[in-house]
Amino acid sequence: YSPVIYRSVVQKAFSLAPYRAVAVFVDQTDPADELIYEEDLVHDEPPWLFNAERITDRQKVLAHVYDDMLGRLSGSWNPRSLAAVNLLLPLSPQDYFNANDKYYDYVKLSLERAKVIGQFNERAESIESRRMFALLTTHLDQIVAECRARETPLFLVANPWEFQSSRYPRITLGLPGPFPKENRLEGILTERYGQLPGVHVIPMTRYFRESDDPSSLFISVPGHEVHWNASGHALAARVLKRHIMDAIPDLLRAK
Repeated sequence: YSPVIYRSVVQKAFSLAPYRAVAVFVDQTDPADELIYEEDLVHDEPPWLFNAERITDRQKVLAHVYDDMLGRLSGSWNPRSLAAVNLLLPLSPQDYFNANDKYYDYVKLSLERAKVIGQFNERAESIESRRMFALLTTHLDQIVAECRARETPLFLVANPWEFQSSRYPRITLGLPGPFPKENRLEGILTERYGQLPGVHVIPMTRYFRESDDPSSLFISVPGHEVHWNASGHALAARVLKRHIMDAIPDLLRAK
């Protein structure tokens, strides 16, 4: 999900048991998701709460919108049953909202999520990128503080995507070449937290790039998938284990 969620998971985990180490994998989607989840935070209460009533109401509204959209696609003589018509005049949930509707920002951000992710990587000085940076680091700061207060080593990873690992990525988010691109998220983690005692930023991008075929570490079907496949996960597990063992050599012997 994103650090706004992770912080609650870490806090809850610490309330239930002691931990020898904590690892947090920050995904390339997280800066965009921070903007999206911000819509649901309860700001006049403790900052860990979400407005469940708003979320439930939005689910009902969106379900109605999708039912309406499906209705417009039905019927054997409906022009909407033709792929060419939908390609030229696509239907979108955003068409059912105006800029003043209370769920407009959520729908717009959700539909433009890939574009927002690319913007975070390519246009660091844009207003949206600065907002994403502020939210992301605020919530990561809280996770770091939770771990350091308990003297629990924290391992941070910025999940590399294919366009940051391979010379010939399938999915580029519309960013211009050459590839691989720098992992801006990893740079932020390194610069902000890499020198803090007890915090270890793992340069996962380097390990992915050092693979014989970085693209082979990502799911290829369906074509829009951006996640690691089993080989990618296995590589990440080996790297994480190595770094934890280097930082806490007695961890395997601990009961």
